[in-house]
Amino acid sequence: MDMMKKSVQCFLDGTPFKIIYLILTLLSFNSFTAHTTYLTMLAYFVTFLGAIVLVYRIIFFKRFIKTPNLLFLGLFMVSFIVSALVNYQYGIMENVQGFIWMALQFCILYACDNTKEPGFYKREFHILSIILLVYLTIGMCISLYYLITAQGGYMDRQEEVLYGFLWGRLWGMFTEPNNAAMTMCVGIMLSFYFFKVCSKVWIKIGCWVLIGLYASYIMLSDSRTGLMCLVIESFVMAYLLAINPNKRNWKKFSTQAIAIGIAVLVGAGSFFGISFAKKGYNAVQTAFLTSQNQTIGNDSDKSGSASRPRPDLTIGREQDLVNDFSNRRFDLWKSGIELFQTSPVFGVGFRNIVPAAKDKAPDTYAVNNDQTDYESFHNMFVDILASQGIVGAVIIAPFIILTLVWLVCVIIKKLNKDYVYVVTLFSTIISIGASGFVSPDIFYVNTQNAFLFWTFLGYAMHIAYKKREEQKQLKREIVKDTL
Repeated sequence: MDMMKKSVQCFLDGTPFKIIYLILTLLSFNSFTAHTTYLTMLAYFVTFLGAIVLVYRIIFFKRFIKTPNLLFLGLFMVSFIVSALVNYQYGIMENVQGFIWMALQFCILYACDNTKEPGFYKREFHILSIILLVYLTIGMCISLYYLITAQGGYMDRQEEVLYGFLWGRLWGMFTEPNNAAMTMCVGIMLSFYFFKVCSKVWIKIGCWVLIGLYASYIMLSDSRTGLMCLVIESFVMAYLLAINPNKRNWKKFSTQAIAIGIAVLVGAGSFFGISFAKKGYNAVQTAFLTSQNQTIGNDSDKSGSASRPRPDLTIGREQDLVNDFSNRRFDLWKSGIELFQTSPVFGVGFRNIVPAAKDKAPDTYAVNNDQTDYESFHNMFVDILASQGIVGAVIIAPFIILTLVWLVCVIIKKLNKDYVYVVTLFSTIISIGASGFVSPDIFYVNTQNAFLFWTFLGYAMHIAYKKREEQKQLKREIVKDTL
C-alpha cells in the first residue's frame, strides 16, 4: 500500500510526465519518427498525462502559486486566449492545441512545488540530463555514420523530412540542424556539469569526449545559431565560475577584471575553435576530392569508363549569405512588424500568422516570397508583438526583467555545493534565451529546447525562492532573539 501511494505521488509530482514529455519533444525532431502516426499517439498520451498532473496542481495550487513571476505567465495565457478569440475566424483548433502546450510548459515545467526541497528537483535534473545526453550521443553516432557514408535525402512522410548530409551541412538524424545544434550546446553544458561534480576519472574523461562529440555537430551542421549559443554559454559559464562567491570576493574590481578576461578568452576560444575546425575539415575534404578526381581521371583514361565520384562533403553555406547576411531573417522581422501594425493591441494569434497575413497583409514577406509561408518570424519578441500585440508584450516584459533579477540574485548568494548546479542552469537558460532572438523558440513552440528552457528555469527559480525564504526566516529569528 505504501509503495502504491509513493508511486501515485511520484506521478503527481510530475517527474514521469516530464520524462515522457522530453522524449516526445526529442522524437518530434528525429528524422526516423517525425510526422508519424506513432508520434501523434504519443503526443495524445503526453497530453492526457499532463492533464492529470495539471488537475492535481490546480487542486493544490497553493503549493505552486508562489513560484516567482508565475502570475505574469498566467496573464500571458489569458492574453493568448483573448487574441485567439478576437481572431477566431482564422482558426480555433490550432489555438486550442497551442494553449494546451503552453499551459503544460508554464504550469508543470516551470511551476515548482514550494513544499519540495531543492534536492528533489536536482535529482530530477540529473535524470532528465542523463536521458538527454544518452539520446544526443546516439543521435551523434548515427549522424556521423550518415556523414561517413555520404548519405542524405528525404523521407516519405506527410511533411518533408530531411536526413543525412545535405546542402553543405550535416542534418544527421535530426530534422532541423539549427534546433539540433542548440540542443548540442545544452549537452555540452550538462557534460561539463557532470565533469565538475563527478569524482571518477572515467566519467571525467567521458564528459570531455561528449563535449568534443557535441561540438563537432555544431561545426558540421554549420549552424550559426548553435555557434552563437555555444559562445554565449561558454562566456557566461566561465565568468560565473571565475567570480564564484563561495570562494572569493566577487565585488572586488580585480576579481571582476580577471573573470571577464577569462570569459572573453573562453568565449573567443569556442568561436575560433569551431571556425578553425571547420576550415581544417574542409581542407581535408578538398584535398581528398582533388586526389579522388585525379584517380578517377586516370582510371577513365585506362578503362574508358569513369568511376562514380564521392559526393562533396565540405561544410559551408556562404552562397546563401552573399546578398543577405541575415539569411532572410531581416525580411521576416520586418514582415512581423507589418503584421503587428494591422492588429497592434491583441495581435493576430501565433497559430494564425499565415491565414491572418494572407488576409490583412498579403504582400508581406512571410506569405509572399519564393520559398514558403512562414509560421513564425524567427524572433520571440517579433512573434509576441505579431501574435499577442502590445498587451502580450507589456505582460511578458516585466516577466523577463524580474526573472533576470531573481536569477542574478541567486547567483551571488552562498550556494556552496549547489553553485555549479545553479550556474549550469543559468548558462543554459541564457543560451536558449539568446537563441530566441533568431529562432522560433521558447514561448509558442513545442521543442526540446523550449522544454529544457522552462524546466531549467523552474529549477533555478525554485532554488532562488527557497534561498530568499531562508533569508527571511533567518532575519525573523534575529529579530526574535533581540526582543
